[in-house]
Amino acid sequence: MSWQDLVVLHGHLFTNPNKRTYSAQEVAIAYQIMNAHDGTDVKDTGCSSCRRSTFARVRKIILKQT
Repeated sequence: MSWQDLVVLHGHLFTNPNKRTYSAQEVAIAYQIMNAHDGTDVKDTGCSSCRRSTFARVRKIILKQT
């Protein structure tokens, strides 16, 4: 599945910048979107700082897409 398809299906989960908690499924989707878009293979290590930057990156990807 391409990153564009993932954004269309799940982009609504990441558009609220005030959301602070995410389920495990949402975290996995965010990493899928970022990895598919950037061509990387970054894995979730549980690091809160890394997750914050991942969600910020996904928001930027979504904003550019729309």
